[in-house]
Amino acid sequence: MQNQFPPQGALIAQLLFLLIMCIPLVVLIYSIGKRKGKSAWYALLGFLPGVNGIIAIWFSSLPDIALLQRIAALERKSPPILQG
Repeated sequence: MQNQFPPQGALIAQLLFLLIMCIPLVVLIYSIGKRKGKSAWYALLGFLPGVNGIIAIWFSSLPDIALLQRIAALERKSPPILQG
């Protein structure tokens, strides 16, 4: 009867390949999350297959912190709306 599992070295090589392929996405998630005001710990989720894509799409849909601060500054400068 033949062994159906690949050799030990092949499994390690596959895991190493996946880890190397996840690194650019982790860096992307970190930089987008920093711009969006999210914790850097979310970048660790980039190492989980499938979850990394969902986190990247979620972060991309959020507004930038700088934009939110500019809107808040404009709201403080504008006169209050008169209510009749």
